Amino acid sequence: MENKPRRVSYQKISTGSIRRIFLSILFVSLLFTSRIPVVLAKEPVQLYEPPRLFIIPVADTLKAFDINASGATTWETGRVSFLGTGFLGLGDVAQVELSSLRTFSTQNGDFEELSSTPAAGVKLALPLEEHSRLLPNIAVSYHRSFGEENEFQPYKQQLADLYLMASKSFFSKGEGWRGFRLHAGADYFGARFETNQTVETKGFWRPFGGIEIWASRYAKLMAEVEWFPRINVDAQPAIAEEPLWMTVAGVRIFITRFITADVGVRYQQDFDTIADAKLEGKVGLAIPTHLLLGRKRD
Repeated sequence: MENKPRRVSYQKISTGSIRRIFLSILFVSLLFTSRIPVVLAKEPVQLYEPPRLFIIPVADTLKAFDINASGATTWETGRVSFLGTGFLGLGDVAQVELSSLRTFSTQNGDFEELSSTPAAGVKLALPLEEHSRLLPNIAVSYHRSFGEENEFQPYKQQLADLYLMASKSFFSKGEGWRGFRLHAGADYFGARFETNQTVETKGFWRPFGGIEIWASRYAKLMAEVEWFPRINVDAQPAIAEEPLWMTVAGVRIFITRFITADVGVRYQQDFDTIADAKLEGKVGLAIPTHLLLGRKRD
């Protein structure tokens, strides 16, 4: 019996899972919003945003028990895809993450397509920047997928990555111009594919980096670049030796202190012209639950 194309069915599975996670987090988060104005008067003005740029993570975590949920879309010719993420802060130096692992997939030599695999992970950070003007914040995070073999995927797939990152602010003047911030690090990507006959494993390091520049009090320009693995998703899966780079540039706007909107343009190494570029959009909702619990970071 001929197998159905994996790409279309896999997109439905991953999109549905991520959408349910995002909507669940969003519903729980909205239950707290009616209480937030009561405690805001006790706190200085602060903007709350996702602990990442468009895609790459940064060396920050949410405050203890804070929640952040984001829903992202990609617009391209004849298709709109959805991606959701969720974060929960723990102890001011850690957070639990529900997100995805990004890879480029190809089938029968077709054009490489950016795919997302649902994943869960944890991030640990040292906020050294709060105590030193010279040292950056540093963090490490680990994510792994939970793929299972099914009728559309005749093999078992396990993906994971380990991020090491640093973030540093420059020329920040508090309520005035907040300067800019640099982010850089490396990601160790590992994959394991199991079929009835073979087991293939592969791992390699890939760099990433990004910059954010405050353009006004409630908007910042952002740009990032990262290398992603290329996976052949035919019946006999394989990972290409060389990853592809991808860059996203755009703006993050603070609609309120708790709601952000990111809009950018994605371009990748195998595009032939700017007509191939994709539009990226994301809306994030932050719930500073530490305020509701009366906790402050020392």
